[in-house]
Amino acid sequence: MYVNKNSCLFRNKTCIQFKEVSTGHYLKFLYKADKCAARAGNWGGPINVKVPWIGCSSVGTIIHEVMHALGFMHEHIRVDRNKYAWINFDNIVNVFDLIL
Repeated sequence: MYVNKNSCLFRNKTCIQFKEVSTGHYLKFLYKADKCAARAGNWGGPINVKVPWIGCSSVGTIIHEVMHALGFMHEHIRVDRNKYAWINFDNIVNVFDLIL
């Protein structure tokens, strides 16, 4: 249900189109998974996109994981991130301060 809705969003908003296949390089959606996750990029064969119904059922979260499977990374870890993003380190809580 959610994947079909998301593939429709991709089709309507981008040049990316999805079709059902079961061989070669493809995205394999796993609904009985322990967490929301997908490795970035095509490593050969199917790419598992883990989207369990509990905790990962929002359209935004599923699109996020599909984007990882298509090769997109988080903006804050890009090599050129400092040209496009500013990180306010004053707003980052030190984990050790929380423990003490």
